[in-house]
Amino acid sequence: MCALFQQMLLQVKYVLGPLAAVGAVGSARDPLLPVVFISVMALFLIAAIVYNPIDSLIGVALTLAGVPVYRALMKNAPEQIR
Repeated sequence: MCALFQQMLLQVKYVLGPLAAVGAVGSARDPLLPVVFISVMALFLIAAIVYNPIDSLIGVALTLAGVPVYRALMKNAPEQIR
């Protein structure tokens, strides 16, 4: 649960980025932070699958089941939040 919260915090920057004030300046490490975070989370996922494959794959399947719901909700969403 904590990793999910951290990932959502990281992605807020990219979701709200276009909505930020004009003239906002990013840093040179902007692309590096998401790559490192996603790589570490992928390693955690692989370790969980190796340690307890059935429960881990059930969790992955439940998470992926939300993708069609997300796409359906985004189909009718305003352009500003896409």
